[in-house]
Amino acid sequence: MKIESKKIDDCRTRLTITATPEETKADYDAVVARFVREARLPGFRKGKVPRDLILSRFGTEIQKEVNSNLFRKFYKDAIDREKLDVVALASVEEVIYSPDTGLSIIVQVDLKPTFKLPKYRDLPLEYKAPVVTEEAVSEAEANLRRDYGKFVEGETIAEGDFAKVSFEAVAEKIDPASLPDNARNLLKSDNFWVNVLAQPTYVSIPGIEKALSGLKKGDSFSFETVFPKDGSIAELRGVKASYSGSVLDIQSKVPASDEDLSKALNGLTLDQIRERIKSNFISRGEKAEHDRLASEIRDILTKKASFDVPKTSLETAARGFYDDIVMKAVSSPEEAQAYFESHYEEVHKQALERAEPEERFAFICKAIADEVGIKVTGAEIEARFKSAAEYRNMTNPKDKTTGEQLMRKAVREGRMPLIESGIVIEKVIDWIIDDIKAKK
Repeated sequence: MKIESKKIDDCRTRLTITATPEETKADYDAVVARFVREARLPGFRKGKVPRDLILSRFGTEIQKEVNSNLFRKFYKDAIDREKLDVVALASVEEVIYSPDTGLSIIVQVDLKPTFKLPKYRDLPLEYKAPVVTEEAVSEAEANLRRDYGKFVEGETIAEGDFAKVSFEAVAEKIDPASLPDNARNLLKSDNFWVNVLAQPTYVSIPGIEKALSGLKKGDSFSFETVFPKDGSIAELRGVKASYSGSVLDIQSKVPASDEDLSKALNGLTLDQIRERIKSNFISRGEKAEHDRLASEIRDILTKKASFDVPKTSLETAARGFYDDIVMKAVSSPEEAQAYFESHYEEVHKQALERAEPEERFAFICKAIADEVGIKVTGAEIEARFKSAAEYRNMTNPKDKTTGEQLMRKAVREGRMPLIESGIVIEKVIDWIIDDIKAKK
C-alpha cells in the first residue's frame, strides 16, 4: 500500500491510497467465493454455479461489496500508518478497484487541530460564595404567605389584587368582527380578570393596571393605549385603542397565617420553612456563581487560543443553532420552515459565527481533559440518557421512551461524539472551578 498526503489547510488533508492487485486479491477472492457458495441460479445446485457465470450475473453486486470492504480496510490502515488524529471523513472523492490494476482511494479527512494549550490553572477568577441575609429570607417568606393566602372580597383595587372588569375599546382602523378570538377579546369583554401588579410580567392590555388602581366595585374607568409593535398578537401590533369600562368585582389576597402556611407545606414548622428558603437561596446562588465562572472561563480560554476549527465539526455544530436563530426572527412556529428556506444563507452564516467559538472551546476542553486525565465513563453517558428520558416522561406522561432507547437512537444517528464532548466540557469546567475554589 502506498499513501500520498497533501495538506489542504490546517485541519484538512487529502489522502491518495493505492494498493496492488496482489495486496487486494485475497479480499476480492473472498467476496467472489461467498457469492459462489450462496448464489442460486436456475439449472444449478447451490454452490455449483461456475465462477465465470457468477462474475457475469452478479458483477455489480460483487464490485460494490469489494469496494466497501477494501475501503474500510485500507482507509483504516492508512490512518493508522500515517498516525493521523482524524475528526471526520470529510469526503470520498474516489474508490476504484479492478482485479487487474488494484485499488485507488482518494479521500479528504479533517484532523484534530494542533494548538498551544492556554494556561488553565490559576486563572484570574474568584469564586464568590452566595450570602443569604435574614431580610431576603423574610421577604421570601412573605411571598410564600401571599402565594398560599386566601382570596376575600376587596374594597379598593391595590397592588396584587385581582379585578374583574367589563370593557369595550374603539381601535383605529380595526374591525373587531374580523379579528380572531384572542385579539377580539382584548377589545371587548364582559368578564375579564386583571392581576394588578406594579411591574407585571405579562401585559395583555397596556395601561389597564394603572387605570384600575384605586378604583372600587362599580366604578367606571377609561384610558387610551397603544399595543406594542412587537406584541404576541400580530393583529394588534401598533394599534391605538380607547377603552371605557367598569369594575365588576375585586378579589384581594390575605396572607396565610402560620397555621395555614404549615398545612400548605406538609406540616413544616416556621423555622423549617425559613431554613428551606435559605437552602434554596444558597442552591440558586451556587448555580448562578457556577454559570458566571463557566462563562468567564470560556471567554478567557477561547481568547487565549486562536486556531482553525475543522470544517465538518463546525458545520455539525452550526446546525444546532438553526432553531434558535429562526425562532427569534419569526412570530410563530408556523413561519419557521418558510423563513429558514428563504433565508438559509443568512441563517447559516450566523450559525457558523456562533458555533466557531463553541467548537474551539470544545477542542480546548478535550485537550485539558487529556492532560489532567478527565474521562467520560459509560455510567455517565447512561445517566445522561436516563435523565433525558425521565424529563420526557415528566413533560409528557404518554411518552414511555427509555434512556436505553434514546441512547440507541443517538448511536444510529451518529450523535454520540457530540454527547460525549458535552460531558467532557462540563467536567473540565467543574474541574477548573474546583481549582479556583481551592485557591481561595
